[in-house]
Amino acid sequence: MPQHINYLFKQELGISPTALLHLEHCKRAFLLIRNDRLSVKEAAERTGFCDAYHFSKVFKKTYGFPPGLITRFFKPQS
Repeated sequence: MPQHINYLFKQELGISPTALLHLEHCKRAFLLIRNDRLSVKEAAERTGFCDAYHFSKVFKKTYGFPPGLITRFFKPQS
């Protein structure tokens, strides 16, 4: 049954439930790193990832660049 729910979810939204959760967590982490100047490790912890390594892998898969580049290329917004 869970596989069928996942299938229907992806059919309707075009993204799996896990990918959607990762996207939302990565968006929040991006803002924490850019605006609050948190470290990658702190942002990973605050957004529910078990460790910074796993977070970095998911973030790079989601955005195409590692989270360590955020402070280098994105200015904080108020």
